Amino acid sequence: VVKAGDFFFNCHVSVPFIIMRVAYLCCSLTHPAGKGRQSGKGLMYGEFHDTIVSLLRAPFAESGDILDEVMWDDEAVPLQDYDVALVGTCWDYHDRVDEFLQRMAAVSRQTLLFNSFDTILWNSNKKYLVDLEAKGVAIVPTRLVDHVTFSELKAASKYFETTKLVCKRQVGASAVGQHLIQMTTQDASSLPAMPAPMLIQPFVSAIQTEGEISFVFVQGQFSHSLLKVAAKGDYRVQGDYDGHEVPYEPTEPEVQSATAVLAHLDSLPLYARIDMVRSPSGSLWLMELELIEPHLYPELCSEFPQRLHRAVVTSCEATHR
Repeated sequence: VVKAGDFFFNCHVSVPFIIMRVAYLCCSLTHPAGKGRQSGKGLMYGEFHDTIVSLLRAPFAESGDILDEVMWDDEAVPLQDYDVALVGTCWDYHDRVDEFLQRMAAVSRQTLLFNSFDTILWNSNKKYLVDLEAKGVAIVPTRLVDHVTFSELKAASKYFETTKLVCKRQVGASAVGQHLIQMTTQDASSLPAMPAPMLIQPFVSAIQTEGEISFVFVQGQFSHSLLKVAAKGDYRVQGDYDGHEVPYEPTEPEVQSATAVLAHLDSLPLYARIDMVRSPSGSLWLMELELIEPHLYPELCSEFPQRLHRAVVTSCEATHR
């Protein structure tokens, strides 16, 4: 029986190596035994998960390491028996954010968690955008409001000098609870319900004309990029709304713009997806910085699974020195 920390002899490099056990955290919408993947968006999320895990597992298996799928809320699994817990397809966390954060705090006390709990906590509320703006990062212009009112929207419309606004939940994902507001036709009586704290941003036309450019990084090193494109007539790029992704070859200045975002973080994350959109001037604005459970699109980069495996190994080794 192979257990975490068992030593073997690597005949290729003539040094001992350690079998590493990694818990890949997922949810009931994505885990093969999860009840949530039997219907609705779980059907699509489950397929994504299966593709991701099959690609990520290959370099682990080639090195003799073990990657197990574990539901993040399954407290019966002894995570202290794992060397690493890697936040994966936990794509329901935003609906149970307090429970999720409590669980991640507990996991971080049992094993090495990636990304770190402090990173997850900070990244769980989109207020981080304002934090980064204060450090010099160019973001999509953003106003934070605890409760959206018509007066707040009128003030934002005047401030941003636009009549087209987007309202997003401060804690949310996949454009859930998001609204596109056209102030020339909107009135107070028909304002959609937005009970949660929100962000108000100007609508950026490039999201429809070009798409959202995503940059994937591993340990601060650029890995690959993709363009997320909305369905015709929509502006939401997620697959939930029939958006799709295509590989994208960024220019060196574009990669530098994305890399600069990471330079403003307090600590370097193991993995990151930086979502950017082209501003009216042609430069890139940060749309979102995904450090919790982003889809990292390993299917679009054959080298990515090996890069992630190597990063997990080296980070684990550094922690145990």
